[in-house]
Amino acid sequence: MPRLIPPPEKARWLILVAGLTASIPLYAVVVFVLASSGEAPADPAPAGIRYGFYGAAFALALLALAVAPRVSTDPATALSFDAFLRRTLLSLAIAETSAILGLVLFFLGRNLADFLVLAGLALAGSLLGIIPRGLRWFRQREEAPPGPGAPPISPG
Repeated sequence: MPRLIPPPEKARWLILVAGLTASIPLYAVVVFVLASSGEAPADPAPAGIRYGFYGAAFALALLALAVAPRVSTDPATALSFDAFLRRTLLSLAIAETSAILGLVLFFLGRNLADFLVLAGLALAGSLLGIIPRGLRWFRQREEAPPGPGAPPISPG
């Protein structure tokens, strides 16, 4: 059986990023199906839990942006693809945790607004903070000039 050629780095990155980012709208489908079923819990979620979840979600969103790979203007200091991919996936997973907290909060109190705010926070962090940095990393890598070339023959 012939060996399969792995997809290019950018294609692998896009597949993984799209998979992690697409999970948030899938959570929304679950929430809307449950919201339309009409089953409401006996009591809304306690205010302390709501405040704690909101605080944790906002802290996680900021942490995700801090963990996301930074793209400098100098291609020589750019991260390797493996390090770049690891940091991107970690930051996306941390950002997605905000949406998961919103999902849990919805299950506790059936308040649709709780889920929408925290899922929106996760999507905003991913789409406006993490993914543009990744695209910038690939653009910088594609535009980088080739290496210095052959050494000069004479000292002059």
